[in-house]
Amino acid sequence: MPDRPEDPAACWIWQGCTYRCGYGVIYFRDRRLGAHIFSLDHFGEGRTLDRPIACHHCDNRPCVRPSHIYAGTMKTNARDMVLRDRHPGIVNSHGETNYNAKLTAAQVVAIRARYASGGISQASLAREYGVAQQTVSACMNGQNWPSLDRP
Repeated sequence: MPDRPEDPAACWIWQGCTYRCGYGVIYFRDRRLGAHIFSLDHFGEGRTLDRPIACHHCDNRPCVRPSHIYAGTMKTNARDMVLRDRHPGIVNSHGETNYNAKLTAAQVVAIRARYASGGISQASLAREYGVAQQTVSACMNGQNWPSLDRP
């Protein structure tokens, strides 16, 4: 059962079990289900085939208040994530702050300079820096690290 404060704008925080990611979890008809999904389907507008995802207006994962949850798509949920900067490690973060970065800015500058001067292949640079050749290629063509000047 959620905590239901009197404030009409306040979130209703799920007080039961939660997934590790923070969403509430319930068992309904012998099935494990997100508490926010249950709330949307049974007390809110409900999901449809063309809008199968339960999304939060409030960005609060344990919130189950029906007015804070809407039916959307993976695309609308991803767009929401970008607009609200909820996942900067994957979407908005560039350079060394990107959780997936394999190289530092200084390494990219050095790789670009060495490759531009000739005499060394992308494959050799990749082995030296412990990355895939495709990573070096992406650095060279500006696909990765576009904000850094290229020689």
